[in-house]
Amino acid sequence: MNPKKALFLSTVLTTFVIAILFGVYSKITKTSTQVASLTAPVALADNTAASVAEQPTSVPSAAAPTIVTPDLAASLAARAINRQDVYSVETSSYLGVDAFKVVFSSGDVVYIGLDQQVFATEKLQPVIVTVANVAPAPAPKKHRAAAQAPTTGSSGGGEIEHETE
Repeated sequence: MNPKKALFLSTVLTTFVIAILFGVYSKITKTSTQVASLTAPVALADNTAASVAEQPTSVPSAAAPTIVTPDLAASLAARAINRQDVYSVETSSYLGVDAFKVVFSSGDVVYIGLDQQVFATEKLQPVIVTVANVAPAPAPKKHRAAAQAPTTGSSGGGEIEHETE
C-alpha cells in the first residue's frame, strides 16, 4: 500500500473514532445534566417547604408528587407481596386507570398505580394443555408400476440395470 494512502486512511479512521467518542461523551453529559435538573426542583421544593413551615399560615402547602418509575413500581410490588423474584415490569391499564403491571417469576401479578397505590394482586393460573393421541396417518398408496417389483426367477431377470457415467 502506498504510504500516502495509509496515512490518509489512518487520518480518516482516527477522525471517525474521535467523532464517535465526542458524541458518546456529549450524550452522557446531557443525560447527567437532565438528571441534575430533575433533582434540583425537588431540593428547591424541600427548602421552600422548610421556609413555609417557619411561617405559620392557614394555607396547607402541596407536596411535590413523586414520579413512579418501573424500578419504584417493582420495589413497591415486592414489598406488597413480600417477594423479590420480579420477572418483568410493564405499563398497563387496570380498570381503565394507567398502572404498572409487575409480574413475578412465581406467577404473581401486582398492579401499581401511578400514585404508588397497590391496585390488585393476582396469581396466574397455569394452563395445562393435553394432546390426544392421534392414530398415524395411513401410508400413501404407491404407484402401480413402482408396486410391481422385479422378481428373481429362472430367467435371471432379477437384476436392474443402471446407467453409469
